[in-house]
Formats: sequence, structure tokens, C-alpha cells
Amino acid sequence: MLAQRLAFVAICLFLVLPPVQCFGTVNGIGQMAEHERMTRDALACAPGAKSTGDCFEPLSIDALAGKSKATGAVRISFESFI
Repeated sequence: MLAQRLAFVAICLFLVLPPVQCFGTVNGIGQMAEHERMTRDALACAPGAKSTGDCFEPLSIDALAGKSKATGAVRISFESFI
């Protein structure tokens, strides 16, 4: 009986709650390339700084995070799970 009640509540919530948007990997539909931005913020070298092995320089971070209209490794790996 408890399982039936939980299933009923889950179905009701599913029908009532608004749809959740995906965590942004694109620009558009309310998303702003969130994966690209987070990757850049976390791993890119400071502007003009050279890497000492603790950050990614511009060409490397472009390949990893992507660049406007160019898919990077982060997005490719994320899309393989969809």
C-alpha cells in the first residue's frame, strides 16, 4: 500500500511541477554554455599568464572547454551520456 501511495505522489508531482531545463551546454533556450564557462573559470590560466603545469593556456582551454560555435571535449563527453 505504501508503494502505491508513493507512486501516486510521484506521478502527481511529475504532472504538476514545471519541466526542468538541462544544465547548459549550448547557447540559447535559456542556457549560456554553462559547462564551457565553468571549465574555463576553473582551469584556464589568468589572461596573459603562461602555464606552469597548473592551468590551461588559451589554445588548450579552447580545445577542452570549446569556443563559440565550436564543441570542446567537455561538451562531447557530456553528450555521450544523453
